[in-house]
Amino acid sequence: MDLSEEKVVNAVKADSQAARAGIAVGDKVVTVNDTPLAADEKLSEVIAGVSVGEEVRFGLLSKAGDTEGDDDAYDAYDTYAEMKA
Repeated sequence: MDLSEEKVVNAVKADSQAARAGIAVGDKVVTVNDTPLAADEKLSEVIAGVSVGEEVRFGLLSKAGDTEGDDDAYDAYDTYAEMKA
């Protein structure tokens, strides 16, 4: 999973844990293990504190259900994806 500085998913490798968890390009990561990410916080630094084999829960804002065609609008609901570190 590749993220922009704004914590938006740029790429998801096929058959990766992220893909199996339902994370998609364009999703925005807003929480890790139910803790909100600060604007200046890097996801890589947060994940570095997770033990190998520990489950990680990502709170996402998804554009998947955008019915108005507004590329800048995220759905009003959170989506969650769980993976192991």
